[in-house]
Amino acid sequence: QTFALSPEVIAPLRAAGLRYFVYQLEVLGDNAGGYWDRYPVFGELMRGAVEIWDYSVTNIDWLAANGFPNCRYVPIGYTKALERVPRGKSENIDVLFYGSASPRRTALVEDLKRRGLLDTTPQLGPGFAW
Repeated sequence: QTFALSPEVIAPLRAAGLRYFVYQLEVLGDNAGGYWDRYPVFGELMRGAVEIWDYSVTNIDWLAANGFPNCRYVPIGYTKALERVPRGKSENIDVLFYGSASPRRTALVEDLKRRGLLDTTPQLGPGFAW
């Protein structure tokens, strides 16, 4: 599931003066499939962050070139501390799409639906749609 903060959620957060970090995990730049244009509220959220963490050095370069100097490369990794998280109920998932609804992903989902291979509607955060 893509979790996104809508403008209605971001405004009170910013008004409260809370300090926060953003761990940015979307593909940015030329390969983003228009993500930045489709969800401008994302940039607003990141502009208010104390620091932006990103998994990709390429993204860090793109962010810096687009007015986000407060970025740090933090690769995705394993931590033993998360082994303590109890497992939830087992899900019967053959294919899991995780991320925003880019044109490429939307075409893939639509193709799976046409072929009768997708029996579940993707679940998206507020303000997002396939």
